[in-house]
Amino acid sequence: MIEPRVYRAAFVPAVLTVVLAMFSLESRPPPLPQGLAADVLFDGRQATGTANTIAGREPDRRAGTTGDRATAALVADTFADRGFTVERDAFRSQDRDLVNVAGRRPGRRREQVVV
Repeated sequence: MIEPRVYRAAFVPAVLTVVLAMFSLESRPPPLPQGLAADVLFDGRQATGTANTIAGREPDRRAGTTGDRATAALVADTFADRGFTVERDAFRSQDRDLVNVAGRRPGRRREQVVV
């Protein structure tokens, strides 16, 4: 007489094959939408102009100086003019008053990019 445990052991690979085939027949998800390339979104002439404006207005922008604070205010104003919510994080380090400026703008997704 044939041992029934042998039949059960031979049945396991067949079940695994059927399960694998079930997941293989599922259709592929659609690709994610592509945004514009960085070279299309970035305007080098505008960036150069802004950098030259900052350098011309405040030639001394060392940390904690008046020029540093004026540049932070300019960045905050530029962010606000372009629809960003501006957050200022003022702190003190090495006997200097410093500030970080962050701009946030809501997008279509929950993920956030902080500039």
